[in-house]
Amino acid sequence: MNQILEQIALFLFAYLYQSFIYVFGIHLFSKHQIKWKPFFICAAASMAITYFVRIFLTFGNHTLFSLIFLIILSIILLKIPAQKAVKSALFIAIITFIFEGAIFFVFSAFIGIDPFKKFLETNLGKISIGLLCNVMLTIFLLLMYFYKKRNKKLS
Repeated sequence: MNQILEQIALFLFAYLYQSFIYVFGIHLFSKHQIKWKPFFICAAASMAITYFVRIFLTFGNHTLFSLIFLIILSIILLKIPAQKAVKSALFIAIITFIFEGAIFFVFSAFIGIDPFKKFLETNLGKISIGLLCNVMLTIFLLLMYFYKKRNKKLS
């Protein structure tokens, strides 16, 4: 029963949540207006692709393939120009990498590297760190959204 709950939590808080914030981020950084139906279709397709890619590929490879599929989906479904979609997706991936690194250094400093690595080997560890990184990315994207909105009103 715990494994089922862990898989549901992983699905909701890692795949679904991350897909929505990545698609939102691509819209934000490409300066492309959100059309909700394609937005939800793209996020759902991205989530499904990411889920299946992670089943078959090891760490690192699945991230690359997920980004490639997200870029393709953004170009096809969201009608975002290719160059803007690529730049936006790469920027979001870099920000995610920075946040994951910050989380690693902070937790390693407080509990030590070995206990933290053991924690990351568990599903609960993956869910916790993934959720924390996604929350940090969401806060960053919302701050960027309000900053851009404020600057647009001022000009």
